[in-house]
Amino acid sequence: MATEHNVISDGNGTTTSKRHEPKGASIAAVGQIYISDGASSGVWRYLPHSYMYYDDIGTGTTYTTPTAYTLIGPTTVGDSDPRDFSHNSLGRLTYTGTADTDVSISCSVTMKHSTGSGQDCFFQIHKNGSPLTGAQTVRTADSANYGSVTVLGHSELSTNDYFELYCKVASGNIIVHAFNMRVDGKI
Repeated sequence: MATEHNVISDGNGTTTSKRHEPKGASIAAVGQIYISDGASSGVWRYLPHSYMYYDDIGTGTTYTTPTAYTLIGPTTVGDSDPRDFSHNSLGRLTYTGTADTDVSISCSVTMKHSTGSGQDCFFQIHKNGSPLTGAQTVRTADSANYGSVTVLGHSELSTNDYFELYCKVASGNIIVHAFNMRVDGKI
């Protein structure tokens, strides 16, 4: 006769305070989560994550008349403790994990347009050099004021897949003063 765990007594007549942890919990590292395989087993692992940033509010980095999508690749600083990602210091985060996984991507840009006002500046996350579906936004900008834009995306990843951010504008230049990208694994 099988006994359900929720009816096992803890010895004090209570049946709800003592639930056992998943198999392997005693050897799992702090911060790891259990990922079930759907076949009565699973593994303990960290969710992949990383970030990078660039910050030059004074001068910024100018992208000259990027009328086609152009890589935003200033010298970036990477995460000091990434999980399953590497950073190439020119605006790219590469997945180095071995298990296929889902991630959310968020990019934030502080920028100006080089001349005038009312200039539409487009931003798009690319995966492996190609546009990531649904990860594009536009910001109307001018030369007198900083503007901010956030681009969000979601993707499945395999080993060596990578993310970058691109920009374009009909005329003039986009001046990027700050940029960051964050990638977080999902369950």
